[in-house]
Amino acid sequence: PALVDLTLKALGFSGEEPVKVKEGEKPIREAFLRDYQLHFVEKKFMQKLAEKGCGNAAELLKPENSALLTAYLNTRNETRDYIDVLGEYPEIKWAPQEFCDTLRALNIRLYSISSSLKAHPESVHLTVASVRWMSRGRMRSGVCSTFMAERWGGETTAGIFAQTQKHFRLPDDPSTPVIMVGPGTGV
Repeated sequence: PALVDLTLKALGFSGEEPVKVKEGEKPIREAFLRDYQLHFVEKKFMQKLAEKGCGNAAELLKPENSALLTAYLNTRNETRDYIDVLGEYPEIKWAPQEFCDTLRALNIRLYSISSSLKAHPESVHLTVASVRWMSRGRMRSGVCSTFMAERWGGETTAGIFAQTQKHFRLPDDPSTPVIMVGPGTGV
């Protein structure tokens, strides 16, 4: 919510402006909260920025400057989000739908189950580390990890996406020793 509010402020929007999303029309604040990724600037946004007359964006988009574009957007601990770039070019104005059309849809977040149905037959447990980092003088945070840690009331439900791993199965003989590795969680 804080990132959404800062982005709306940088754009000069109230948050009530209607925008079209997959399921129809909704206020831009709600679309930012539920439909779009605001954490990292996309190339499509930079292309639109160049079309709107930003010479620096046009220069960064030249094929020979692809490494410079990557460094501009994604240097470790110096990543830029939309607030950063909008602040660098406050003279460039956006219509609500025009801005949303440059954004990437909010992606699902994948987590591994860290509980056993034998131990907890009626629930699923996840191990999640809240993602936080400092960039450009502002504290940043992960979309889903901080939602679960800070804003999701444990007594309510949240939407899930379940995915099975067809190639993962234990040996037929339950006495066979196995080594299991859970990479990618960072926990």
